Amino acid sequence: MKKITPELLERYYSNSCTAEERHKVEIWLNSQDPQSPNENELLSKTWEALSSEISTTENKPSFYRSPLVRWGSIAAVFAVVLFAGFYSYDNLYSPKDNGSEVLASNYSKIAVKRGEKRTVELPDGSTVILNAESELRIPKVFEKDSRLVYLIGHGHFDIQRDENRPFIIYTSTSKTQVLGTSFDVVADKDSKTTEVVVTSGKVRFSELENGANSVELTVDRQGVLSPNVPIQVNQVVAAYRTAWKDNILVFEDQAFKDIVPVLERWYAIDITVNDQELLERQFTFTYENPSVEELLERMGFVAQFQYAINGQNITIY
Repeated sequence: MKKITPELLERYYSNSCTAEERHKVEIWLNSQDPQSPNENELLSKTWEALSSEISTTENKPSFYRSPLVRWGSIAAVFAVVLFAGFYSYDNLYSPKDNGSEVLASNYSKIAVKRGEKRTVELPDGSTVILNAESELRIPKVFEKDSRLVYLIGHGHFDIQRDENRPFIIYTSTSKTQVLGTSFDVVADKDSKTTEVVVTSGKVRFSELENGANSVELTVDRQGVLSPNVPIQVNQVVAAYRTAWKDNILVFEDQAFKDIVPVLERWYAIDITVNDQELLERQFTFTYENPSVEELLERMGFVAQFQYAINGQNITIY
C-alpha cells in the first residue's frame, strides 16, 4: 500500500479525492496494522486533541467529516491518521445483534470463527461462502459504477453478472476483478501468498501495488501471488480446490505440516505433532464431512500414528 499522507486524508474526509484514492484510504483504514508518520512520538498529544474535539459535539460518530473540514489544518489530519493508528482493526467496529459488525466508514464486517462456515447474500444477489477464520467487509450499499469488498482469509464467490458494475475483491496484497463468475480467493492473515482458483467464467488477478503484475484466469486455473515475483499460473482441478464449501475435505499430495492448520480451522482444535518425520509426509485423500475422530482414525491407520484427544487439544505421536 502506498503511503497515506495527511493531504490525502484531508481530501478523503472533505470528499474531494478520486475514486482510486478513496479505495486506497479505505483499504488502509480497514487494514490490520495501519501505519502513520511519527505515530509513537505524537500519539498522546494528537489523541488528546481529537478526543477533546469530538467530545464537544453531540450525537456524532468518531469518523464524521465536519470537524475535519472545520479544523482545516494538516495538524488535524495528522490527528485523524494517528487516531486510526492508535485504534486497532477491531476497535473500528461496534458489535451488532446479528453477529455482524458495522465499520465507521459505512462498511459491514462479517467474521467467521474457527470450526464454522457462513454463507453471505450480497445486495446485488451475489453469494459468498466464507471459510473458518475469515472476514468479509462489504459496503452497506454498492456504488453505481463498481461493487467493492474486502477479504481476509478464504472465501468462495459466486458473482451475479453486471457489465456496468465490475465486482472487485481487495486483499492486503491483491485485487481480483470480475463481471460475473465463480471462484475461490485465499488470503490468510499468516500467509505471504494470495491464491485465486476459477470455477467458472474469467477473472483478472493482479498485485495491488503493481498493476502490471496481472493475469487473466479461466476455469481450472490457479493464480498464486507471492512477494516480489510475477504471478504464477497453475492448472488445477477447481472442483477439488473448492470442495470445502460442500463440507468435503480434499488433499492432493500435501505435506502433513500444511494439512494440520486446515484441520485446526475446520474443527476448531489445536494439534500438536510429536513425530517430525510425519510432518513432511504427503497425503492424498477425500473425506466427506467426517468427524475429527473418524478422520484421525483413517489417517492414523494409513500413516501408522497414534493420537490422544483432550477436549479441543489433540496430540499426534
